[in-house]
Amino acid sequence: MQCIRLHWRRSVHQIVFVEQCKELYPGEIGVFVHNGNAYIKQYQETMQKDTYPKITLFSLNRDLADCDVHVKPGDDLFIVGRVLS
Repeated sequence: MQCIRLHWRRSVHQIVFVEQCKELYPGEIGVFVHNGNAYIKQYQETMQKDTYPKITLFSLNRDLADCDVHVKPGDDLFIVGRVLS
């Protein structure tokens, strides 16, 4: 388990506990690094016919819906771990 200190845009500091893992189930909250940027988001995966799954890092705060991350083929995505509740 790791403890990660977060620095948000609004100068609010929070601490989250993260269990290191390489895979998440859809619906789990995780810490991700996508193309060099770090996120805490809900992992969503939609199977698409004859292609790779469509992966979205979903913002639970729908006021920030424009901050959802849609992972494209060829993007770098690293799962740091699962956020513990």
